[in-house]
Amino acid sequence: MLLRYMWYHITIMRNGGKLRMFCKNCGAAIEKGQTNCPVCGTAVPSESERSVSAQYAYPPATALPMKWYKFLINFMLFFSAALNAISGVQLIIGGQYRDGNVDMSGLVYSQFGALKTVDVVAGIVLIAFALFTLYVRSRLAGYCKNGPKMLLLLYILGFAYTVLYAAAVDITLASYGVSLNIVDFLLTDGVTVLTTAVVDGVMFVINLEYFRNRKHLFVF
Repeated sequence: MLLRYMWYHITIMRNGGKLRMFCKNCGAAIEKGQTNCPVCGTAVPSESERSVSAQYAYPPATALPMKWYKFLINFMLFFSAALNAISGVQLIIGGQYRDGNVDMSGLVYSQFGALKTVDVVAGIVLIAFALFTLYVRSRLAGYCKNGPKMLLLLYILGFAYTVLYAAAVDITLASYGVSLNIVDFLLTDGVTVLTTAVVDGVMFVINLEYFRNRKHLFVF
C-alpha cells in the first residue's frame, strides 16, 4: 500500500500536480472531460466514484499480461547491467586473458601494446552501457513514453558494440602483422558476432511487438 501511495503521488507530480486517469479496462490514458475511453469505449466513472478509489490514477497492470515487463524491470535489466559492469572491469584489468590461475595479460600486452588501449576503452564503454541499462530500466518502470524505445535502442547498441570491438581487436592485431584467415575469423569473431546478432535481433522483435501492444500504458 505504501508503494502504491508513493507511485500515485509521483504520478500526480509528473502531470503538474493534476490527477491523470487511465482506463480500468485497457489502460489507455483518459483526458479530463472525456466520458468514455478513447480506445475501448469503456465508460469513465463520475468524480464521486473516482474519489472512492485511486485505481484510475495509474496504468492498471492487469489490463494486459505484464509478466514479461515485470521480468524485464525486476530481473533481466538488473542482471544485464551487472554482467556488463563486471565484463567492463575485466576488460580494463585484462582479466579476459587469464588462463586458469595464470594471468597472461602482461605477456599479451607486452607483444601487442595497443591492444590494452582497445580493451580499456571497450571496458569503459561497457560500464557506461551498464549505467544506460539501469536508466532504461528506470524509464520502463516509470511508464515513461520513451521507455520502450530506449529498450530497443539498448539491443541495437549492444550489437553495434560487439561488432565494433571485434573489428577493433582484429585491426589492432593486423597492425602487428597478425592476420586471421577467413576460417579463423568465422570460428572466432564470426561466431560471436553472429550469435549476438541472432540474440539481439530476436529480443528486438519480441520487445517491439510486445510494447507496441502496450504503448498506451507508457504516457509520462
